[in-house]
Amino acid sequence: MARKLVTLLLVAALALMAIFLTEQPEPEQPADQSPETATPGAILTQATTRQYDANGKLQYLLKVDRAEQFFRFNNQGQPLKVNLGYTDLVKPKLTLYGDDSPDAWQLTADFGRTENSGNEIQLWGNVVAQKAIPTGGQYRITTTKLLVEPILQRASTEQRVKILAPEGEGDAVGMEIDMPNQTVTLKSQVNATYEAK
Repeated sequence: MARKLVTLLLVAALALMAIFLTEQPEPEQPADQSPETATPGAILTQATTRQYDANGKLQYLLKVDRAEQFFRFNNQGQPLKVNLGYTDLVKPKLTLYGDDSPDAWQLTADFGRTENSGNEIQLWGNVVAQKAIPTGGQYRITTTKLLVEPILQRASTEQRVKILAPEGEGDAVGMEIDMPNQTVTLKSQVNATYEAK
């Protein structure tokens, strides 16, 4: 009798677990898969991506040594929509073409990641943002991590940044670049040296 009761309870528990697992809703913000368990759905080498605006004007150009596209999955192991995935980048080189300025911003890093919606690109590892100055020289900004919104032509970081310019140099913690307005805003702990000419 006891054996039948244990068997019946075990079957009931398994049935409840099966119902629970099959009725899990999809997560609204799926968590990143760990690199150890994720397998890329596509791998590209020496790839170039061009983004144009509605008038056919080039907004940005992205070149990478390697790109690996990953998908995210729901609790049942089913793949979510492609735009909910992400693409890891090796040696990204991003050129942002502003509306009014003829001189483009050049951004490079060791690594990057773009969500497959394409609205943000996270760069990290030896990040360099530079722009030629029409009168000669260039602005050069270095940091360890930078979030770029290429369509909006903006970039930001909470990390320490170092800035070199023909007029001087400086460093700060945190920065925002607004490329259409041609402004760089330093957030805190700002130190700068200006050379008058």
